[in-house]
Amino acid sequence: MLLKRPAASDPARGPTFLRAILFQQAGPFFGTVSGADTDGYVVTSVIADSPAHKAGVKNGDVIVKFGGSKIAGLKDFLGALDKYKAGDKVECVVRRGDKELTLTVTLTLPK
Repeated sequence: MLLKRPAASDPARGPTFLRAILFQQAGPFFGTVSGADTDGYVVTSVIADSPAHKAGVKNGDVIVKFGGSKIAGLKDFLGALDKYKAGDKVECVVRRGDKELTLTVTLTLPK
């Protein structure tokens, strides 16, 4: 499911969502919503026309590496994302089913 980018104050999404959106408003924009952490950052939704969407990230993907950083969950992902700025191209390794794919994401400013 693709989402339109919601306001950071959307209380229906819960605290994990709010942390991700608030962080993204302060740094580069990636464009996903996270579910439970299970050995990676689980993507439950991709925001339409976001950097993640344009790079090919899909619902259900599990981000296991971002740039040179191993990702074990949301905290690792946000820490890795914070190392970059809008305009940077970052390799993002996702686990999709039983395969790992390397996608290149071009980060943008939040809109």
